[in-house]
Amino acid sequence: MNEQYRTYYKVISILIDLFLINLAGYIGYVMTYQSVSFTDLQHINLLNVLLINFVWFNVTQLTRLYSDIFVKDAIPTIKQALGSLLLFAAFMGILIYTIKDLNQSYQLLSFTFVVFSGLFLVGKIVFLLFRRSRRESLINYKKVVIVGAGPLGLALKKHMEFDTHLGYKVVGFFDDDIADDDEGFNILGKVSDCIDYVKGSSIREIFCALPDSSLDKINTLMREADKEMIRFKLVPDIKHYFKKNVKVQVYGHIPILSQRMEPLEIMINQVVKRIFDVVFSLMIIVFVMSWMLPLMAILIKLESKGPVFLSSCDQEKTTSPFIVSNSEA
Repeated sequence: MNEQYRTYYKVISILIDLFLINLAGYIGYVMTYQSVSFTDLQHINLLNVLLINFVWFNVTQLTRLYSDIFVKDAIPTIKQALGSLLLFAAFMGILIYTIKDLNQSYQLLSFTFVVFSGLFLVGKIVFLLFRRSRRESLINYKKVVIVGAGPLGLALKKHMEFDTHLGYKVVGFFDDDIADDDEGFNILGKVSDCIDYVKGSSIREIFCALPDSSLDKINTLMREADKEMIRFKLVPDIKHYFKKNVKVQVYGHIPILSQRMEPLEIMINQVVKRIFDVVFSLMIIVFVMSWMLPLMAILIKLESKGPVFLSSCDQEKTTSPFIVSNSEA
């Protein structure tokens, strides 16, 4: 499917979701005011309706809900849909709290959000079911070539053929060490022929899986691809180090491979952990320490004639005095 049709499907998806949010608003209006007609327009502010549509559209742009709709798997699609709903609810809550003129009925807004969430998620499920049998024909495959027909290049080709959602279609290989008529290899030519071939075939991406011993060929090919504005992706052979996906970091010009990414290295996980720490600490202070500290103070006073908290003054040889506070318990 070409880029033009992909754009059409994207626009259609946006319009369908905007229709659903306005349909949900109408259903919420009927549920709130028990009326199927807008005879009493004092309950409806058209600027508020436009604002709701505007917020939803921009939220979906932030979450990239409509990008690569035929390439993404079902689970990431549902996750993005749920994330869009939560972010939309958060933005609307902030606007309702800060903008006093947004005086729509809270009941109407609640009904609208609940109905829209149901319609929206059902719509996504229907779309995924529709896409399942037609996905391969709907994906806009990018034609690529692989330089290096060794074990690494063949493994890359098999992975691209297996994971069709990546959107790649391997046209063939370029290699200097394999004859053109070898069975099982679609050898398009020598490594030196690669740039001329991709220029003539409108291919804009090259995957290089040559071994380290071919460093001169890799550097030459990389420079030629850069001159022709062709994407050049180097595929290092790390199968002897790791048997699964790895995390790649670059320190200057030095690539660093890690066996896994720590959960707290992800920014969103750090934010969630920080929120959890603050909320949990507040709950302990409010619901536990609020009665435990007075109880401990009473028990201390019953068993001791001194103060509940002990304050002492210590002084070291070369420092100023400092106060230490501690509980006698």
